Amino acid sequence: MNTQPFSGDEPKQSHPQNSLFVILLVLAVLFQSVVNLITLSEVRSLRTILTQVNRTTDLSAGLPLGTSAPDFSLKNTEGNYISLSDYLGTRVLLMFSSPTCPYCVQLYPEIKRYNQEMKLNSVVFIMLSSGTPEENQQLKLEEGFTFEILSADRRQFADYRIPGTPYFVLIDLDGKILATAMANSAEELDQLVNHIK
Repeated sequence: MNTQPFSGDEPKQSHPQNSLFVILLVLAVLFQSVVNLITLSEVRSLRTILTQVNRTTDLSAGLPLGTSAPDFSLKNTEGNYISLSDYLGTRVLLMFSSPTCPYCVQLYPEIKRYNQEMKLNSVVFIMLSSGTPEENQQLKLEEGFTFEILSADRRQFADYRIPGTPYFVLIDLDGKILATAMANSAEELDQLVNHIK
């Protein structure tokens, strides 16, 4: 009698390399699934944000010319309230700004120069900044600005339909919008200032 087992009767042994491969494959599939879920979640979140922005922001920019400029009453760097209606009968140039806007910072030297020219042409320059009162006060001191910097919030940016910064709104003697411009350079600001002269 033959005591050796047939080859078909041998117990199968699993190789540790095969088990490791299966475990790694399962982990890779799980990892990819998690990454896909995160990415899908981020895409949905971004879509939601963009949809909300598109509903609240008209990217065609600004209020129509001839429209009455929306009034506001905002704190300046000294903590006093300043209203646009205080300047009725005076031409006003509003600059919508943000302390984190590199184009705004780039225009600061030009704005100082234009502020002097505007005073000579009886135009009041006012910056509406999304910065905190403390940030605005620091900006005024560091840059040596002599004009009002008011702490604005989303409401003023929405009322004027501001698509981004720096954005300028020129208001005439009757409180109507005379000109608007997104000015990212001295040349673009020059074009707007030509309406003043």
